[in-house]
Amino acid sequence: MHISIGKKVLATVAFWLLVTFGGSLVMLLNALSPYFAQYRPGDLGYLVLQTVSTAAGAGIAVWAEESITQGKCKLLYFVNCVIAATLCSSLTLLNLLIGGAGLQSLIAVGIASVLLIVFAYQYGKSIAGSLEYHKQITSKYEVFLPGMELIERFARQENRSVPDYIRYLRIESKRAEEGISEAEAAQKVDEEDRKRAARAGL
Repeated sequence: MHISIGKKVLATVAFWLLVTFGGSLVMLLNALSPYFAQYRPGDLGYLVLQTVSTAAGAGIAVWAEESITQGKCKLLYFVNCVIAATLCSSLTLLNLLIGGAGLQSLIAVGIASVLLIVFAYQYGKSIAGSLEYHKQITSKYEVFLPGMELIERFARQENRSVPDYIRYLRIESKRAEEGISEAEAAQKVDEEDRKRAARAGL
């Protein structure tokens, strides 16, 4: 599914707003909502909530950008998380050097940095897996390049696109091998494609 530029921009804006102000949003919910207002200044629970609220904001930010783009823009998520983690880590280091922030603030930003690094690692790992999968597919097609040229020629004769013609050949092959109907063969081919895409993290 193609994700529009507008959605990508909206996801990026939402991510950075929530990374920046998400912690304050968590504390505001605690203050205003009867359901959340369990901790008050001076309580140990309030201190813990204040410490983890920045990381919670980062988690909400990642969830928001994934929801807006339906989880289809992993490179965008990776870049956003890397930049945000770098900024948080730099801010933590700077505050340590100049002593401009309290211990609680340092811990809060440090936890958020670690969380963003974990997210970035997971996205990077998924992207690497997808690239490896595409590399294997490309290599397979390069080995059978003369065959691909024939497929392209037959696809043009049938007035089909190459992917559509390859799918048609796979369906016909399954029909012949298993003695099933065209609809059943098409369903099996689609299921194979879904499993392959899931393994590749697409």
